Amino acid sequence: MSESPHFEKHETVLQPQVDFESVLERGEIEKVESLLGFATVKIVNIKDDGKALFKPSMDEFQETRKGSFVRTDLEVLAGEIDRILGFNLVPPLVAREIEDKMGVFQQLVDARPIEFPDEYEVPDLVGWSDMVDNAEILKAAVFDYLIDAKDRHGGNFLLDLKAKKIWLVDHDYLMYF
Repeated sequence: MSESPHFEKHETVLQPQVDFESVLERGEIEKVESLLGFATVKIVNIKDDGKALFKPSMDEFQETRKGSFVRTDLEVLAGEIDRILGFNLVPPLVAREIEDKMGVFQQLVDARPIEFPDEYEVPDLVGWSDMVDNAEILKAAVFDYLIDAKDRHGGNFLLDLKAKKIWLVDHDYLMYF
């Protein structure tokens, strides 16, 4: 097949992929607000880079047979395990101090939980597993098996229906217990 004389060859310039963990670590905080319905969770505006969630540590230590862990450490550990496995199930996150409190600072993803508290009056997603790729469900099952998650429910995983993707959140009580 010959090219039209008017066809111009254009080189596609790849845009650099944003390292959102770096943004979370060093991004300038513009505004911090409470997340409606979740007293301790904050929505944080990052200058020039969008929004993220901040979940302050309550300085709670979880005792295990292998020692004690701060809940923030468990969230960060789950993110590291996901990154090493290459599953892309845990939104980028870092441990960071905001408003004089240490906690988990996590990219805000365009997704929704399966279950909502009653005050939201949003229906639960019945048949949600048909709305995501099977590979996502399999990766989530393997991930939860590896971290020994025993408390995965519709409130701590999110669905991105456009991308047919699952995001796993709230790992602070899931591992080692």
